[in-house]
Amino acid sequence: MVSLNIIHGTITLRAIEERDLQFCFDMINDPQIEISTIGKNYPISSQQQRNWFLNGNDTNTVRLLIEVKNTGPVGMVMISDINWINRTAELGIKFCSGVARERKDTENTTYAILWYVFNEMNLHCVYANVLKDNLFSRKLLLLNGFTEEGTLRARVYKRGTYHDIVVYSLLQDDFFKKNTKTVLEKKE
Repeated sequence: MVSLNIIHGTITLRAIEERDLQFCFDMINDPQIEISTIGKNYPISSQQQRNWFLNGNDTNTVRLLIEVKNTGPVGMVMISDINWINRTAELGIKFCSGVARERKDTENTTYAILWYVFNEMNLHCVYANVLKDNLFSRKLLLLNGFTEEGTLRARVYKRGTYHDIVVYSLLQDDFFKKNTKTVLEKKE
């Protein structure tokens, strides 16, 4: 079977396979990742993880694994809530807590997925919702041309406290202006 991978620098974004379920299971249950993201704040069973994988045929969501050359999987990317009429979607990127967040790896991942959504999917706007305390993700979005749009106050309840969400967006035209050369390797 031939599949299309998105490659930029040392990063490969590829479809999540059954062999990746343990990695995904470990990520979703990692307390360091959970505390810095908006998602679930309760443990997920291996059966729930398997069901998530088996029911992944939603046409409004794209889920990809992030691999670093000579290292293996280091995270996941999700493009969700895809609105094909308005050409918008939410972007989420999660890196393993045990993996050093190398600047080039995170920049390559972000560039690769943005290239994909604006060139291949032809989306007009992607947005990201980030916990206010997640300074790493907030800085990464700004470095990649996102605009901070505002704050949703006290929207996420985690570990006994309500947390603010900061909303970011990036338009296709702004991405192209910032990245005049949109070259990315394709590998079949």
